[in-house]
Amino acid sequence: MREEVEDLQRSVKQLQLLYAELAGRGGLDQQSFAELRRQLKALQTAPPQPVDLLYRCASTVQIGDPVGISAEDTVSRADASLPLLAIGFCAAKLSSTQCLVRRVGLVPRAGSQAGAVHYLGVGPGAVTVTDPFANPAAKIFQRLAVGKNPTTLDACVTLHFITLRV
Repeated sequence: MREEVEDLQRSVKQLQLLYAELAGRGGLDQQSFAELRRQLKALQTAPPQPVDLLYRCASTVQIGDPVGISAEDTVSRADASLPLLAIGFCAAKLSSTQCLVRRVGLVPRAGSQAGAVHYLGVGPGAVTVTDPFANPAAKIFQRLAVGKNPTTLDACVTLHFITLRV
């Protein structure tokens, strides 16, 4: 989500610079000014929209599982002990071997803890709110999401929040 916020901030800054340049040259009429302000306001208040990517998947993948790339265009349940890094969560199953993967946004996940940071756990598709390195089998420490409520996570799966055990 941080990357989307930064992209949004860059867009806002670009519109602000455009506005300043046009206003400084006297080349901005009232209608154009009003439209530019409307776009700027919409950008500043719009939440990032989730983008779901289609992958082939193992039949064991369930909605809400963290998933990682296991073969070309194919995901399996991510696991901190393999290590198989998560690229997102399974947001929907289109068939037993196709799923939509969501990196950012709300995903269903039973057992979520509201307000708690959720990490990739040890075991296929496992998620934990405790320090993953407390388990000696964990080879990676990857932050995945924050709990919104007991059935939903607010995911932000990036490669920026990873630590490897050496």
